[in-house]
Amino acid sequence: MKHRFELVYELDTTVGCAVAAYLDAEHYAFLHSKYSPVYEVLQHEGRTIRIRQTWTFKGLRIGQTCTTEYAPPARFLNYGIAGYPIFLPSVHHVMTTRTELFYYPDATGKKTISHLVVDLELPRVLSP
Repeated sequence: MKHRFELVYELDTTVGCAVAAYLDAEHYAFLHSKYSPVYEVLQHEGRTIRIRQTWTFKGLRIGQTCTTEYAPPARFLNYGIAGYPIFLPSVHHVMTTRTELFYYPDATGKKTISHLVVDLELPRVLSP
């Protein structure tokens, strides 16, 4: 079954600053690193990178790989998510996740609207 949800909120900055912060990985250092302290670039081609994010659980290094893509001027895609290491059981073996993030200016042009779209595809037996 396919599921979609969206999260829309306002950022107190311009679109240019929001995009620059995302591309600079500043958001990763302050948002994601608490839960996933290792971020490795596995492959880079143009505006697309394949990454691995990992953390340690009971002495074992686990995580996920993902393809992330920048589509100018203010769109970010994440797809191809897989568990790491691949032989360990993971939710990613049974479901597909794709995210798309758009930034666009509010009516004043001084603030940014962040619009995240999450698409999930999972077997009917696991559907909520």
